[in-house]
Amino acid sequence: MNVLTLTAALGKVALVIGNQRYYGEMEPLHHAEADAAEIASLLPSIDKDFQVVCLTNLTSIEMKAAVEYFIELLSEGVFGVFYFAGHGFEHNSENYLMPVDVGLEDISQSASVCLRAQDVLQRMQAKNAKLSFLLLDVCRTQPDGQTDKWRAPTVVKQTGRENAILGFACHPTKRSYERKSAEHGVYMTHLREHIHNKRLTVEDLLKETAKGITKHESSDVQRATYSSSMVDNLSLHDKIDCQNEVELRAFEKRVQLWQQAHVEPPAMEIYCNDGLKVKLHFGAEFSNVLVVSIQHTIQNPNVRQVGFHLDITPRGQDSQSGLELEDVNEKRGAKVDPTRLVNPQLQSLAESRWVYRVKNLQRLPQHTHLQFIVNITYKVGSELRQPRVTQPCNPPLAANLFPRMLMTSASRR
Repeated sequence: MNVLTLTAALGKVALVIGNQRYYGEMEPLHHAEADAAEIASLLPSIDKDFQVVCLTNLTSIEMKAAVEYFIELLSEGVFGVFYFAGHGFEHNSENYLMPVDVGLEDISQSASVCLRAQDVLQRMQAKNAKLSFLLLDVCRTQPDGQTDKWRAPTVVKQTGRENAILGFACHPTKRSYERKSAEHGVYMTHLREHIHNKRLTVEDLLKETAKGITKHESSDVQRATYSSSMVDNLSLHDKIDCQNEVELRAFEKRVQLWQQAHVEPPAMEIYCNDGLKVKLHFGAEFSNVLVVSIQHTIQNPNVRQVGFHLDITPRGQDSQSGLELEDVNEKRGAKVDPTRLVNPQLQSLAESRWVYRVKNLQRLPQHTHLQFIVNITYKVGSELRQPRVTQPCNPPLAANLFPRMLMTSASRR
C-alpha cells in the first residue's frame, strides 16, 4: 500500500452517468441508475465541497453535452472524477460508452455515436486537472457479431500526462455483471466498501476493490483492473485548499457554474380553500430527475376523500422525447415505499401517497417554463369539489443549463 501524504486540491468535480433504460433491442440493465446514485452520494460524503453532476439515461448528444459541462467545471489543480455505468465495449484498446439511443445497426457502421472514454481523459488532462480519475463500469467485449463489420474512428494519441488513472470493472474481452436481486452491480458493491477509507490513495482504492471482487465473487464472474500514470499519492480525501485570491475566485466561479444546473424549486403552496392546504415539495434524485411530492393538510373536519393527479407541460410523446412523468407510487392506498426513491436523502418526500418523477429535464426547451398541473378532488360534507391548479416553475436542475450545453456540443460536431 502506498504511503499517503495529504495533498491539497483546488477543487473536486465529478461527472456521473448511469444509462439503464436503453431503447430498441439493447439488453436492459438493472442497477446503472442505483450505482450512479450511490457514487454521487458517496463523493459529497467524503468532502462536502465535491461538486457532483449525476445524470441518467442520456442520448449520444446529451452525453457529449454533459462532458462539455464537466470540462468547463475543470481547471488546473482540480480533482476530476468521471464515472459511467451502462453498456459499453472495447475495440483496439479503446473504450466506448454507449448512449441510450444507440442501436446495434449504429455500432456496425461506426463508433462515433458512442462516447470514447479516452477522449474524456484527454480533455480532462488538457485542462491540467491535478487528478484525472475515470471509473468505467462497462463490458469490455467486442460488439456481438460485429468484429469484422465496422471501423472505429481515428484514435487520438494519448497525452502521456501524469496522475491519470482508469478503473475498469472487468478485464479486456470480459463482461461487467449485475445481479437482478442485488442492490448494486458487482463493481459498485465492492467499490463502496472501501471508498470511505481515508488511508487509501486512488490506486489503493482500486486495488482493494479488485481484491474484494476476487475474494467474494465467483472466480469466473469478473475481475476488476486499472491503468495508471499516477506519480503522486493522491486520495479522494485530500483537502481542498485555495491559497490565494486567484485560486479562491476560480473555486467560487466553479461553484456558481455547478449551482446553475442544480437549482431545486422551493416548496410551493398551490391551493388553500375549505380548510384544505396543498403544497408541492421537490427534491433532486439526479441532476436531470426531479421528484415531486404532493402533500396536504386538512384543517376542516368536513373535508374528506382527498385525492390528486399530477400532469406536466411540456411533455414528450414518449420516453424517448421530451420530458417524462412517472408515478412513483403504484399503490395509491398507502404511502410510497421509500426504497422506490433511489436517493435516500429524499425519504421525507415519501411521506405522501402522491409522488412523481419528472425525468429528462435536460430536454426542456430553452426559454421554456415547466408547468405543474394538479387536479384536486375532495368532498366537503357530501359536496364534491374538483379544482384544477396550474403552477409555473422556472427551469429546475439540468433544465436550467443543458439546452445551452446541447447547442455547444452540437456546434463541436
